[in-house]
Amino acid sequence: VFAIENWFNKMAVEVPIEALPYVDEIDDATRAAVLAMIEEEKKSFQPADYLQRLPPPPQHDFSESLFLLGELERVAAQKKQTPIDMARYELPGPSKEHKNDLGAWVESTNNAKAQLSTQRARIENLELLTKYGQAAWRKHAEDLDAQVKVQLARLEKIKADTQALHWERKEEQEAAARTIRELETKWGELISKNFQTEHACMVLQSEIDSLEARSKR
Repeated sequence: VFAIENWFNKMAVEVPIEALPYVDEIDDATRAAVLAMIEEEKKSFQPADYLQRLPPPPQHDFSESLFLLGELERVAAQKKQTPIDMARYELPGPSKEHKNDLGAWVESTNNAKAQLSTQRARIENLELLTKYGQAAWRKHAEDLDAQVKVQLARLEKIKADTQALHWERKEEQEAAARTIRELETKWGELISKNFQTEHACMVLQSEIDSLEARSKR
């Protein structure tokens, strides 16, 4: 008996006992105690650096752009943004003071040509959008739909793999539970036989002592 108990205690120390969540029966008090331990551990839990495997973010040097530096200084000083200059979109002629100035007329003409060129480009873009925009957006929508289908298929596969893993774990744990119950039954039978053997030995020893005492008489 002592040998079996010593072996059992030794195995309990050397072999870690794993939980079988699909098999173990936990009462409400034990469950509450476990949840309390989890909440207590969460207070001191230090999460791992999940971004360690990712490359570092790019470093932007804004000092190379005078425009960005000026905007950052403006925002820091809480100044209003300079309104957009709409003069380039207007077609003013020379003022009265410069109506006889050839240079003023050349500048106004060049501005009109630039405005005309811009409007022509806008018309061409609108015509291209009218002609090809619908097909382009349909193709874009089809590409997005294909990407959604791919991601949904990946999601379903992950769910199926997860469910299969749960079933595999459940089957393994149920098999382990049956083995544990069989071993527990065998262990109990061996302990009972050991007690019976020990009791029989004690009875025989008592008979031997009694015979020896009679023989000495």
